[in-house]
Amino acid sequence: MLDRVGRLGIQGSVSFFVISRLQRAFRQRVAGAGFALACVSAAAGLSTVGWSVPAEAQELAAAEALFNEGRRLMDAGEVERACKKFEESQRLDASAGTALNLASCYEKRGRTASAWAQYSVASRIAQAQGREMILQEADKKKAELEPRLSWIALELMDPVEGLAVFIGGTQLEAAASGSPIPVDPGNQRVEVRAPGYDEYSVEIVVNEGEATQTVVIPALVAVEVAPAPTTSGTPVGSEAPKDPLGEPLQRDKDHTWAYVVGGAGIVAFGASVGMGFAAKSKNDEAKDLCSGGTNECPPAALDRRDEAYRLANVATVVGSIGIAAMVTGVVLYILEESDDEAASDDRLRFAANVDATSAGLFISGGF
Repeated sequence: MLDRVGRLGIQGSVSFFVISRLQRAFRQRVAGAGFALACVSAAAGLSTVGWSVPAEAQELAAAEALFNEGRRLMDAGEVERACKKFEESQRLDASAGTALNLASCYEKRGRTASAWAQYSVASRIAQAQGREMILQEADKKKAELEPRLSWIALELMDPVEGLAVFIGGTQLEAAASGSPIPVDPGNQRVEVRAPGYDEYSVEIVVNEGEATQTVVIPALVAVEVAPAPTTSGTPVGSEAPKDPLGEPLQRDKDHTWAYVVGGAGIVAFGASVGMGFAAKSKNDEAKDLCSGGTNECPPAALDRRDEAYRLANVATVVGSIGIAAMVTGVVLYILEESDDEAASDDRLRFAANVDATSAGLFISGGF
């Protein structure tokens, strides 16, 4: 097998021995570049030498080391490991020689389609670089291997938009339908995917050199999109009414809300009555301390009068809230006794409003 070929395009006919020796000089890109060119011109009688832009130095060095390791492993009979070295070397710095060695490695492993493809790669690169010897070797090996190829043809029953086919991990578009495609012998997994459809896959067994095997791909099944879950009684796209704390106000068959709100109203009204009596008491004390008009009242009487006014105002506010809460409790109780299957519009929203002069509980919703 030929050594790894450098980045030079050589025109003319030279022996393999001269090429393989001079390639090492070509790879000395820094100090020995001029010397290598002189040697090639003298030994091979070259009419033209084309020098392409080199890859990154580190990648080029790694590619060379991997190639040499691959050759050593091939000589030692470790074909699988050698293939991996050649693959990485070719990825870092593609060349006709590496492709030729990789193709030979694949062929030894029985991967006929992969080997045939790499012989094609080696042929194209060699032709572009004017490497006649490698071109002839690659074309010869490719022709010898072709009768051993295994082929499959895909038949798509319904090639939907965006459909993609994967054979052994290699992606093909729907346009590949009906065309024979070479594949490596053995078990092959065919997967078909398209947006909005369930994936389809099938395992097939491919034998070396057999006639084209047709794989029929049935129409893909559209994915069923489940409707978004909704809260019972709440129309799609709307939100259930929320209480002042931000939580939905749900129906309560145990009348919990009615008892809580109504009970709070009773407590508030009772407190307002108590504050009312306290205000009256303070006012009576103020009157007793006064002997006549307001101007004749001592400071203590005026303080008691002011305190009585404050208590009376608070009692009025708390009493108003208590009455509103009791009414709300009764309304909630009545509503919870109504039809349990009422629409979500029957839900209530309420909020309290208290300021220095008034108080109230606002209720909204359907009755």
